Amino acid sequence: IETELSKAPAVCLLGGSGFGKTAFAKSILQRSTLETLWFDAQKLDSTDIAEFQAKHQLTHSLDELMTNAAGGIVVIDGLDRVRSEQGFKNIALLLKKLEPLWSPCGWKTLMTCQPEEWDRVQRELFRATANPRSWSTLMLDLPKIGELSPLWQAFPQLKPIYLRQDLYPILLRPKVLDLLANRIALGNVPDLKNWVGESDFIKWFWESEI
Repeated sequence: IETELSKAPAVCLLGGSGFGKTAFAKSILQRSTLETLWFDAQKLDSTDIAEFQAKHQLTHSLDELMTNAAGGIVVIDGLDRVRSEQGFKNIALLLKKLEPLWSPCGWKTLMTCQPEEWDRVQRELFRATANPRSWSTLMLDLPKIGELSPLWQAFPQLKPIYLRQDLYPILLRPKVLDLLANRIALGNVPDLKNWVGESDFIKWFWESEI
């Protein structure tokens, strides 16, 4: 991700729900010494930029903040959750302000989106006069079962996942693994061996979380 950020004016992380897109973006910010601006894309969905600035009681406009800072990282999290024409106009405007300020040492833009929504998001941004073709995209995959050795050591109760290849698309999502590990830490051990399919996970999730 950091390599791509050094080469392209914007990078979009594509991955399914629970794949860890937001967590990856946060980890990039934690590793960086640059100034950071974090936008939940959905909050730009129903308001214009001026109203957004007023709502967040900004003394200086976003233009001033970005122009006067030496550089930084702007994260726009959850492009797939934007539905309105105004929301896409706001994002396009924000990206246009950032593009002239981009350099390997200047402003970088990191976005997240679900892959099944990416075509729609690109079409809407084109319509709002942004240019996603100049961006880089990175697809996040599920972790490989062999990469999870530290998890099995910390939470041996999760080892039956090894036997459930039919449930890998659900159980290997980092957000789901984190949820299972948290529940185990609290003494609520799921009966993974007897889960027949997705419906058992859904029932367990409903009973333990909802």
